Amino acid sequence: MADFPWNNNFGTPTPAPAPVDDSKPVNEAGQADDSENWSASGEDSQPDVQPEETDSVDETTPDREEETSVKGAKTTRRKTAKKNSSFPHLEAASYAKIKDMLDVLSDDRTANIAKILCETSKTDAPVLLEVLTETKTRKRVAEFSKFVKELAGAQPSDLKMRLAFAFMEDKTLSKTLFAVLNAAEPDRGFGRASGEPMKDVNAVAEHWGDGVDLSVVEKLKI
Repeated sequence: MADFPWNNNFGTPTPAPAPVDDSKPVNEAGQADDSENWSASGEDSQPDVQPEETDSVDETTPDREEETSVKGAKTTRRKTAKKNSSFPHLEAASYAKIKDMLDVLSDDRTANIAKILCETSKTDAPVLLEVLTETKTRKRVAEFSKFVKELAGAQPSDLKMRLAFAFMEDKTLSKTLFAVLNAAEPDRGFGRASGEPMKDVNAVAEHWGDGVDLSVVEKLKI
């Protein structure tokens, strides 16, 4: 029996397996190591390095606290100064007279005259004193004080002339003068102003007599 060549396809020879190159060994461990150096996204994974912790010192905090403290002190001083100044529109030299005026205003007659010149219904000494320190009131008191000084010691004819000029120049002056005269000398019976200059002049002259002491008006000046 003749030798029958072995093949798998009835005549087609089976290809011989490729020779293995033993000169280049496969390093499976190396491949595994390389795969561990890649992340799922394909980027190299780097080890997390935590920064060294250092003690931070906020150098600005003391300055801010100091600045706030200084501002607070200034604000406190301003508020205290304002609170202690009851009459801020006066000069320091006027405070000495204010103490004396509180005693002057304790007199009922003086308080009534001050009430008329201050154009208020209050008779409390502190309230009157506060109104007397106002610029408008101070001017009114100064002008009225000058006017009554001119009347002091005037002869009857001179008195009438001064009153006539004053009443014609200031229509409200007669009303103020009558109110002050009645407060200073309630027993004289000066009556009330009529609004007619000459009629009021005669009424004042009739009850003027030897004069009326209105020196208290000068004490109300500040």
